[in-house]
Amino acid sequence: QFKHAGLALATSLSAFINAGLLFYGLVHEKVMVLKPGWPVFLVRLVFANSCMVAVLYLISPADQAWFTFGFWERFGVMLLICGTGAVTYAASLLLSGYRIKETLR
Repeated sequence: QFKHAGLALATSLSAFINAGLLFYGLVHEKVMVLKPGWPVFLVRLVFANSCMVAVLYLISPADQAWFTFGFWERFGVMLLICGTGAVTYAASLLLSGYRIKETLR
């Protein structure tokens, strides 16, 4: 019944492993040099992602509701969900003290 979930899980795990190995290789070969402040930046990212996940969980309609929506209602709800997620993520980063200029240095 949920065979498609295994494929999604395998794809996600392989992507994380690939990203981790790439990161390790770049740091090990000194292609990427981590500057001071990375731990703080990582905490800000985790905070912003956590806030976004919580808000998206709270505003998402129940699974069965999607089957009753017409095309335009699904489109509107999905647009609202995505927009709310983006605004929540950006606001959380800014509230945590993130500044765009820090990244551009």
